[in-house]
Amino acid sequence: MDELKSIEKWAEEKKTPAWLFAAAKAITPTWGEGREVSEADFDAVIDRAGKLEMRPA
Repeated sequence: MDELKSIEKWAEEKKTPAWLFAAAKAITPTWGEGREVSEADFDAVIDRAGKLEMRPA
C-alpha cells in the first residue's frame, strides 16, 4: 500500500515551490488543508499544475 502523507508534508519534503503548490491546490478542489494523498497522486497533480498555460483574457 502506498504511504499517505498530507499535501503540506509532501510539498515540504519535495521542496515544491510555493507558487506551484498554490496552483496545484487551486486546480484540485479536494486538496484542503491536511489532505492525505500518496506520493504518486501528489506528483500527478503537481505535474498537471506545472503544465498549465496562462493566457490573457
